[in-house]
Amino acid sequence: MQLFGPSGVRSDPRDRNPAKVVLESTQNITNATGAVILVTYTVPAGRRAELSVQISATIDTALAAGQDGSVGVEITGFTQAAPQLFFKATAGINQRDQAEVSFVFVAAGDVVRVNTGALAAGAGVVRSSGAIHGVEYDA
Repeated sequence: MQLFGPSGVRSDPRDRNPAKVVLESTQNITNATGAVILVTYTVPAGRRAELSVQISATIDTALAAGQDGSVGVEITGFTQAAPQLFFKATAGINQRDQAEVSFVFVAAGDVVRVNTGALAAGAGVVRSSGAIHGVEYDA
């Protein structure tokens, strides 16, 4: 009987010189902070990565009329599938939302980023968080 498969013991691509990716950030967004990049990850040359991205936001101070809050994910090559969280004007205190996208496969040069939107003038505060976790390996 002949068996065909990888010639070595490292049959999973993630076994090729793996490196752990852990990036996390939380920031209070006010009208003074403008739009903020919470976390960003660029895949190095000759590498690939399998990632998960989490975003969350909580209204710490109620949004004023005309203030909209947002947190979103940008992934190279994704135009519609990346999650976004939106809070409408006059959103009350302690409203919260979260989203996750798992099994994001990215190649050398691809960028994964968690952004916040800028708040218009007003007293509202949105506590925004983003995290990128996963494993990077040789292509």
